Amino acid sequence: MKLTVEESLEQGADLEAAAKPSEAIEIYEAALRLEPNNPQINHRLGILLMEGQKLFGALPFLRRALEEKPSDIIYWQSYINILIALGKHAEAKKIIQQAKDRGAKGSDFEKLSFKLDNLDKEDTGSGLRRLEQPSSDSVHSISDLYNQGEFETVIIEAEKSLGQFPGSAPLLQFSGMAHADIGEFKKSIACYKSLIKLQPNNANALNGLGSSLQQDGQLTAAMKCFEQASVKNPDFAEPHYNKANLLRDAGKLEAAALSYKAALEIRSNFFEALVNLGDVLQNSGELDSAIEKYKEALKIEPNILLAHFNLGNAWKEKGQLPLAAASYESALKIDPNYIDAHYNLGIAHQKMGLLSRAIHIFKDLLKLSPMFYGAYINMGNAFADIGDIKSARDCYKKALKIKPNYSKTYFNFFVISHKINDAITWLEKSVSADSKHIEAKLMLAGVKAFKGDSAEYDKILVKAAYNEHPYIRSFAWVFALDEVPSLYFERYSFFDAIIQLSDHSRPFYEFGVWRGESFKYLMRTFKAGFGFDTFSGLPEEWHDFMEGSYSSEGEVPDIKGGAFISGRFEDTLPEFFSKTRPKASIINFDADLYSATICALNFSKRVIDKHTILIFDEFLMNDNWEEDEFKALEEFCASNNLQYEVIAVSFATKQVALKIIQM
Repeated sequence: MKLTVEESLEQGADLEAAAKPSEAIEIYEAALRLEPNNPQINHRLGILLMEGQKLFGALPFLRRALEEKPSDIIYWQSYINILIALGKHAEAKKIIQQAKDRGAKGSDFEKLSFKLDNLDKEDTGSGLRRLEQPSSDSVHSISDLYNQGEFETVIIEAEKSLGQFPGSAPLLQFSGMAHADIGEFKKSIACYKSLIKLQPNNANALNGLGSSLQQDGQLTAAMKCFEQASVKNPDFAEPHYNKANLLRDAGKLEAAALSYKAALEIRSNFFEALVNLGDVLQNSGELDSAIEKYKEALKIEPNILLAHFNLGNAWKEKGQLPLAAASYESALKIDPNYIDAHYNLGIAHQKMGLLSRAIHIFKDLLKLSPMFYGAYINMGNAFADIGDIKSARDCYKKALKIKPNYSKTYFNFFVISHKINDAITWLEKSVSADSKHIEAKLMLAGVKAFKGDSAEYDKILVKAAYNEHPYIRSFAWVFALDEVPSLYFERYSFFDAIIQLSDHSRPFYEFGVWRGESFKYLMRTFKAGFGFDTFSGLPEEWHDFMEGSYSSEGEVPDIKGGAFISGRFEDTLPEFFSKTRPKASIINFDADLYSATICALNFSKRVIDKHTILIFDEFLMNDNWEEDEFKALEEFCASNNLQYEVIAVSFATKQVALKIIQM
């Protein structure tokens, strides 16, 4: 709830009394957004800034307070004091005279006059000639130009005035800032160094010098300036923030986090520090804390592009893909042309199994950035996952035009191959493009060995470093089979071959439906199908996949001819199979987990006969494949005294098809 001006003054006074100037400043700044010309608020804010040595920042607030209420003698005194602090002695004398002309009297004015006279005597007595200062109006005009972004004009006007007033701190300050804003960092450094000679304790100047030194690549000197600035003014948050940025860029994440926190202790609404602290925490693996910081920043300023984007990345790392997608969409509302947000949104939808949406997002991205080869590759993968191989191939071709001879693109062509010779050709290109692409190298050796040329495979087997690789373990299992199975590459070619061997008069069963892509494909042939899934994701962790991965957010596919049973297998299968069910043509096991697969096998035994073909979707090639569907099959057969015959395999898509024999 917003405070009224009166409430702001009361609360601000309490905070000042409690020695919390930063929080009081926040209150007064918020009040000025409601009533910009309120003299009391302007005066209190100016005094706090002056006490914090933010002299240039204090000046306009104290001037505005005086302009709005010239009848208040306190406002005259405060404005004169800030002019003296800034070295504007001649102007201070003029303001004292104006105050006297208006009838201002009292010992305080006499003390100010006496103070100015003594300062002038000190200058002349030490043999120094005090440099005249530009008028307040002149500095105010340059300040307005700077606030309007007219940086080159600021430089011209400031440097013109500096020829006449070389000792003007405000002119040096604005010139230093403006040079930095247009990338002239060496000139900015020179301005700040001249200013610091005049005012060695000027924390603003030290911080500005540090920022320009940082941009100029003088990182050690920049760090020293930020440290000095924070010592000169302990109530100044920016030096801590800038120091933290240096530490973060140097990979010193723990130290960076401490400096960001120091900045936030001074200024709790410093949303840039909150965003960067979130980034540091995220890179340190503290995802929950990072998410909290991004949310805090967005409460203060809801339209921080980077906060939405980084929050999306943090959610993605946690496996919370719907939340990640929502954050990327929020970023795109702020900047519809934000390429990285488009790309990550497409990836998030792709991982959620929302392939058509992902394709649409990648197409939009490519309109903005036609040379983004990664979008073509991932769009090609999405097309391949829905069985549109022609479109997938077109995407990969376009990716190769942008980034020729890219090993991973060649490998993607291998995955959508139909013939073994084509597969070998693409793998050879992949290895030729990158000899360190181990998966391509091992896959090439395995596919050639399957064809009968085992020379490369035999050489690899001699190398102990590869013996435990999941590809080599998978090849070894296939090559040890009594009968050589048919080899396929692309997922839907595999399905087509199995469909041709199946009994089309029977229904099929699928354990692990997710978004229903494979279910829809099988329904093109079969009259009926039964699908089983939690539709809320994996019921437990599966190696690197968190519980809840592969969720459809409770959405059950609407596919004509399909009957879907929602829930954990151990809860739904006993009731479902308590009734007589038709024998299966095909059973597609795509539940990934050992526990889910063994449960599905045990209950579906009653619909399996010698004509039923079992497909396992994650059977081979994964790091721990022997612990999952393979283990469930072996245990099922051992428990029931069964044997199986493998009839088809795909190294590319990890699928295996088999029949149970000796039922």
